[in-house]
Amino acid sequence: MNCRLPLLANGEPAMAVNDSSEGADFFKEFVEGIFPMSFPAAQTLGAELKLSSLDRPVSVLDLAAGSGVWGIALAQASRESVSASASWSIRASATLRARGPHRA
Repeated sequence: MNCRLPLLANGEPAMAVNDSSEGADFFKEFVEGIFPMSFPAAQTLGAELKLSSLDRPVSVLDLAAGSGVWGIALAQASRESVSASASWSIRASATLRARGPHRA
């Protein structure tokens, strides 16, 4: 089997990514890659919750936000939504800024 990922021979992780200083580079690439994959599912959730038809405020809290994809999609689904995200990854806030205003 040809595998490009480091194999675990001793039961230890190949690299530490659970600290913002060590994992920042990993998560920068990771969240950019998962955004396009997760966005359609997040949009479907907004549609299933019928957020666009609500006439009252909706609060969304996206914990461990990563790319912020869930909060962004749900905020786009409703003009009444307020989305807040929390993540240790500095990439989450950069992605949220890069995606621009989330309300139409």
